[in-house]
Amino acid sequence: MKVSWLTSRLRTTVLAFFKNRRTRCLAAALPMVLAIGLVTCRTWYEGTPPTGPLPSATEAPGVVSQPEPYAPVPAAYGISLRGLEAVRRKVRPGQSLSDILQAHGVAYGTILEAAETSRGIFNVRSLQPGRPFCVLRQTDPEAAARYFIYEKNDIDYLVFDLAEPVSVTCASKPVEILDRTVSGIIDISLWAALQQQQVDPGLAGAMSEIFAWTIDFYHLQPGDRFTAVFKENFVDGHSAGQGDITGVRFRHRGRDHYAFCFESEGVQGYFDENGESLRKAFLKAPLKYSRVSSGYSKRRLHPVTGKYRPHPGIDYAAPTGTPVLSVGDGTVVKATFGRSNGNFVTIRHNGVYRTQYLHLSRFARGISPGKAVRQGDVIGYVGCTGLATGPHLDFRFWVNGATVNPLTYDMPSAAPVDESLLTHYRLHMAIIKARLDALYTEIQTDTAKQT
Repeated sequence: MKVSWLTSRLRTTVLAFFKNRRTRCLAAALPMVLAIGLVTCRTWYEGTPPTGPLPSATEAPGVVSQPEPYAPVPAAYGISLRGLEAVRRKVRPGQSLSDILQAHGVAYGTILEAAETSRGIFNVRSLQPGRPFCVLRQTDPEAAARYFIYEKNDIDYLVFDLAEPVSVTCASKPVEILDRTVSGIIDISLWAALQQQQVDPGLAGAMSEIFAWTIDFYHLQPGDRFTAVFKENFVDGHSAGQGDITGVRFRHRGRDHYAFCFESEGVQGYFDENGESLRKAFLKAPLKYSRVSSGYSKRRLHPVTGKYRPHPGIDYAAPTGTPVLSVGDGTVVKATFGRSNGNFVTIRHNGVYRTQYLHLSRFARGISPGKAVRQGDVIGYVGCTGLATGPHLDFRFWVNGATVNPLTYDMPSAAPVDESLLTHYRLHMAIIKARLDALYTEIQTDTAKQT
């Protein structure tokens, strides 16, 4: 009786609840609220706060989907390799651009267009045996090459885009420039001392040029020692050659010689502790690896005419074709042929100094009156034109209109550090000098321990 009454009473209450519109909306939302509450309580119970969207009905229980990992597309020389393969080789002796590209399916007309497009940028006939190149082509073996890349050196390369229209561009690999130091004691030679330190022996040549007027590098003594700070270029983690020398301390015959790299008046040079230039205004000789075959004389028997006459210059015997260098900055006044002088060049350096180079086999490209030249520029090549019995260079040097013996004349030095930059130079020099002296002290300490 009581149960029947309670049942009837409950049914009446529920029907009255659902007759109200607002309660009907709440009732419709009640299952969703209960479901969210259950999931939240379960997550908190398991010790992990709820984050992100709820798992969908299609996902397996307990499985969380992960995003696909990002896979970068590989590249070569800055070119995406998507759909391309790279074929890397080295130029073989006698191999031409045409040989390489035809082997990779490039039409002859495209090769001609590539050669024409590269004019003024690169001479395609100058491919060097042993230099690396890369051909980028589609993975389809029947497809022609799309790109040809030629490495001119360890840093610079050329990109031939063989799609129409063909284009040729120059580019460079990223270069990391690092500071390096080296120190050593000369036993056999400077070259050997550097090689023992696993340093490019080319540094020896750079040092000899810096100290060309103060140290005779052909007569270094055992026990001479050096320390140097220099730049080295690295590409792809490998050395790509030596950069500028920052500073050197070289002890020769008991005397220390310093050199510090600095830019003054827009020109980079090497200076001593006082800011004086280590470079003379003129080179001692206008060519390398030569011997003096005839000296400066007021009265010399001419080998062709058989007569005594003045010889106001220095004869340097050298093979035909040896490059002849301008001994200083100046302007070409003459570049012509004379019956006695043969092919010769005259250079005016300023109102005081003038030089002349005789018996050349030919002039260097671009050498003509009015041409500005810098010290060390090639102006011609050794020959035996004019009154000459064999290949040699007759070099003459004028001071205020009169010839002098260039081997004994006290050549003027180049300009020192500009006075307005001296304070900056001294600070710059002091930092480098401290590093060089610290390295030098280490050498002395190590030598003392060994003895």
